[in-house]
Amino acid sequence: MRVGVEREATDQLVTDRDNGRGGHSGDHITVVKPERLDAIVRGDVQGVGFRYFLMREAHALGLRGWVRNRDDGSVEFVAEGPRPDLERLLEAARRGPSHARVTEVRADWSSASGGLDPFDLTF
Repeated sequence: MRVGVEREATDQLVTDRDNGRGGHSGDHITVVKPERLDAIVRGDVQGVGFRYFLMREAHALGLRGWVRNRDDGSVEFVAEGPRPDLERLLEAARRGPSHARVTEVRADWSSASGGLDPFDLTF
């Protein structure tokens, strides 16, 4: 048994390549530019597992950056990633672990500069 295949002219194949969608196949994808969050957390935030708490939260969100204790008793962190995930990390910083008492969080936003490793402790 033979099956015949009808061929189309080349110009029809080229002009119909988007299957009538009227655009490119990737036009529906939203590109989210990463941002950078620099924050200082004040209160009873050292000696209560605060850095490890933030590290776990950041890992769960897939963020890059670091967290460290500062000499003045505060905790500082820098994180990069999508804004919604950074806002979740910021909310976690405001809440803190159960033994922490957060009195103030100062947050500065900017464009991501890259070059950060997966979120970790630094000294």
